[in-house]
Amino acid sequence: NHGVLLCTMRAIMAFANAPPAVWALAIEYSAILHCHMASDYATDAARVPWLKIGGTVDYDALLPVGCIVLMVQAKAQVEDGKLSQRGEIGIFVGWQFTEGRKAISVLVPSGAVVPSVFYIADPSYFPLRAANARRLLATGVFADEGEVQSRFKNATWLDEYDESK
Repeated sequence: NHGVLLCTMRAIMAFANAPPAVWALAIEYSAILHCHMASDYATDAARVPWLKIGGTVDYDALLPVGCIVLMVQAKAQVEDGKLSQRGEIGIFVGWQFTEGRKAISVLVPSGAVVPSVFYIADPSYFPLRAANARRLLATGVFADEGEVQSRFKNATWLDEYDESK
């Protein structure tokens, strides 16, 4: 299992062009994917553990790590609950539970990982990739959509990370 998880983590990070600082979150999400999409390697039959115990799988929540997310913050998460900007852009890095609710983990430009229950995600846009290859097209290739800068270009946690890889 460790070999499968490590290979999945490397693939996730390479696909998103994620910085090495998020490897622990990527391997945690790899374990979640492995549990949702497990199969019996001796046969071609699917064996999804969640379905065996009567659970349901929320396939819409299986976002690709590294895709862009616009999360809506609660009043308690901002300085001035009435006037502060409530939406914050970030990068999807996994799932978590916060106060008994299923939430996603979002990496924000400051480098913090924050939970979000209310969000909108674009699973075809990856802001950490090179400027000419951020949009994943329906054909399965990355392409340029004419943008000139990344929202994460000045993020403090990217100082030692070369975005052009």
